[in-house]
Amino acid sequence: MATVHSVPRLGEFRKDLHGLLAGWNQQTKRMVCVRESLAADTVVDLNPARETSLHLARLWARDEVLRLLAARQIEAAVQLAAQYQIVTLVSGAVVLETKEQYQQTGLEPADPATVPAIPEPASRWFWLAGLVLLWLAGLGRKAR
Repeated sequence: MATVHSVPRLGEFRKDLHGLLAGWNQQTKRMVCVRESLAADTVVDLNPARETSLHLARLWARDEVLRLLAARQIEAAVQLAAQYQIVTLVSGAVVLETKEQYQQTGLEPADPATVPAIPEPASRWFWLAGLVLLWLAGLGRKAR
């Protein structure tokens, strides 16, 4: 049974298609990133001074929080989750909309630069999809 994989768009369509077909023919090498857990006694030579993306750091923090919870180190797990601003079994997210709501609850709003954001689809894509559906509906009426 064939599986479906998404193909990343990295540049021009022609180059992306060529890279995909070359990969199928195994004419090129490809880089694959694998995130895995290692045994505690495994020695890995990592440079701790090397910077990484905040997303990767949050993925690490999530796994580390789960490990701390399994070891019943709840306070350490809560502190780590709060430090990386992730929602886990021991941490949550408070969503307040107005200044008054923050004042009523005695909370301080988080600095927007430190809060992870999930990009939302642009409204133009919804408009485009709606126009395509209307166009298809019009074609269906003409066919009848």
